[in-house]
Amino acid sequence: MTQSKADRLAQQIKSRGLVESREPGNSKPVFRKPGFRGVQDFGALENARASSVRRERKAAGLSRETLADMVGIAEQVYARYERAASHLTATRLIHLCELLAIEPTRLLHDVAPHLWGATKEEADNRTKLALLLRDVPADVLPSLIDIVMRLTPAPSHRGEAPDLEGDEA
Repeated sequence: MTQSKADRLAQQIKSRGLVESREPGNSKPVFRKPGFRGVQDFGALENARASSVRRERKAAGLSRETLADMVGIAEQVYARYERAASHLTATRLIHLCELLAIEPTRLLHDVAPHLWGATKEEADNRTKLALLLRDVPADVLPSLIDIVMRLTPAPSHRGEAPDLEGDEA
């Protein structure tokens, strides 16, 4: 007997620990993974992202005008990103990370730390470790991968390092 579409959806939602949420302008329910403070609406996520981008720009010692010029957009357009009045595309986020010399992990952790761990402390520690890896000498990385694989429970990596497809950037 085949499962109905609704049964398959319900099974996937449950197995992933998702909860139903509503978003303005969308008549259908959306399913989200709750964070440490429950499910934040998309507006709260955009505000956190905007604050993070603004903080990183200031830490880099750049004015909004200078960064906007580097991005190739008007300062007023860029300012909307920092006010959460406009959504950043993934490609624009990557571009900003290039210009600010930061890891996307840093910005994404600020917005959704629950994606990195079950508790805030665990999420912060995993993110700190990921950021530290950037400065590990390239010739040490294979040995470090072997060490981490030995420390990682087998089901998560099945004896092999994760394969990264499409990494020809």
